[in-house]
Amino acid sequence: MKGFYSAHGKLLLSGEYFVLDGAIGLALPANYGQHLAVSEHPETPNHIHWKSYASSGAAWFEAIFAFPDCRTLQSSHPAVSHTLEQILQVLHRRSPQFRDAVEKGLRVRTYLDFPENWGLGSSSTLLSCLAQWTGLNPFELLEATMGGSGYDIACAHADGPLLYQKPSHISVPFSPAFHRHLYFVHLGHKQNSREGIALYRKKGKAPQHLVDEISRISLGLSVASTQKTFDTLLEQHETLVADYLGLAKAKALYFSDFEGSIKSLGAWGGDFVLASSRLTPEETRNYFHQKGYHTLLPWADLCR
Repeated sequence: MKGFYSAHGKLLLSGEYFVLDGAIGLALPANYGQHLAVSEHPETPNHIHWKSYASSGAAWFEAIFAFPDCRTLQSSHPAVSHTLEQILQVLHRRSPQFRDAVEKGLRVRTYLDFPENWGLGSSSTLLSCLAQWTGLNPFELLEATMGGSGYDIACAHADGPLLYQKPSHISVPFSPAFHRHLYFVHLGHKQNSREGIALYRKKGKAPQHLVDEISRISLGLSVASTQKTFDTLLEQHETLVADYLGLAKAKALYFSDFEGSIKSLGAWGGDFVLASSRLTPEETRNYFHQKGYHTLLPWADLCR
């Protein structure tokens, strides 16, 4: 059992948090992703030799797992290997292909295309690759391991944007004519998605009228024909989420003098924000560079 598998990263343009309660979200597969290479390692049957590489090419994690009880024998990062143990245990229980392959011994290598702190889905892309390898349903694997809405799993093999409403999705021809004015700005640190979800869950199930309003905004964004309409919807979304969670908007915190709209993406407070700029490309870059934000990706560079 050997092969090479790939999955796309993800961005959720709208619907963050509320997709957990049935709202429609506009999701974007990324041009960056993760790859999984599997080969036989008969010298050590019933063992997996695992090694993971960052986008820089440097190995950042290495471990050896012993089966059938899936114990970690060696690990460079115990917390990471503990999480992997839980995933591998699910694979061992549910996939005959995986059990047969492990008996013979395996070497596993993973390769990220993007810096891990970008928050584009290092976990979801890994789960997707593992599901391809073992013949399991990726959504069922997500549910049995890390949980979540599943939009990131839907993005992992999508060719373009999609509207996601748990547990289904449809592709949409979303390619805004004004995309040259749209940029993804990295705030410089990674937010923990589970912590963000926990904050949202403390509020209980979201009121249906808010779920419906988020869905309306997502549908509107997917067909917006002008930047003005798009920006209005972005700002409506920011206000709804900020008011519901009791959090400050990214624009108010970091970019209050920006000529355009700013929308948080993913877990609020980290990862990327979307900037819809009314400035020229040079002016836009200069603005963010002067603020100390140097990872500025044009829409076409990041989105499939």
